[in-house]
Amino acid sequence: MSKLKCFLLGMLGAIVVLATAAILAPLYCDYDARAALSESLQQLALYRDAIAEHVTKEGSVESSGVEFLIPSEAFTQLNVDYARVFPDGTIVMRHAEHHQIVIWEPSMTAGQISWKCVGSPQKDVPPECR
Repeated sequence: MSKLKCFLLGMLGAIVVLATAAILAPLYCDYDARAALSESLQQLALYRDAIAEHVTKEGSVESSGVEFLIPSEAFTQLNVDYARVFPDGTIVMRHAEHHQIVIWEPSMTAGQISWKCVGSPQKDVPPECR
């Protein structure tokens, strides 16, 4: 094989490797951000479940979050730099590392509690929050 063919095959191989890396690296970053947020949301779900239980018992979202304070000591464990439960049971959190924001808002319809979830950036939050 001539030196030119060898060189061109080597260049083609390098281009394929670089193109693959250029495609996969951003995908991994998105995955990493979603996975980190998902872990924090799983831990915050304990608060959401407690609020849901309170709402079901009381039959209203009014004052459902008054009893549920997320202590600042829990922020490190939750990997959040802001987390708060509002008096109406709404939970707001901001992930410390990737800076996603998620808001869970409870509502009561026909005796059933439901949660509206919104978040940003959309590519990093769970599908139900987009």
